Amino acid sequence: MIAPHDKAQVEELLGRAPRGGFVVVARDEGGVPVVIRNDPLLGDGTPMPTRYWLVGRREVEAVSRLEAAG
Repeated sequence: MIAPHDKAQVEELLGRAPRGGFVVVARDEGGVPVVIRNDPLLGDGTPMPTRYWLVGRREVEAVSRLEAAG
């Protein structure tokens, strides 16, 4: 079961509701989710293609800069 405060924080970080179940596996120093582990299947049985998802704002920005730099 997803804790209501985790669901709300992850929705805010993603800018949308998650498509399936997840568990927060890493948090920042303030307790805000940084990495989530998605359930392997969505509710309809469709495989979830990404098992771990980076959701922390600072971390997403840092990785985006690295990817943009090649």
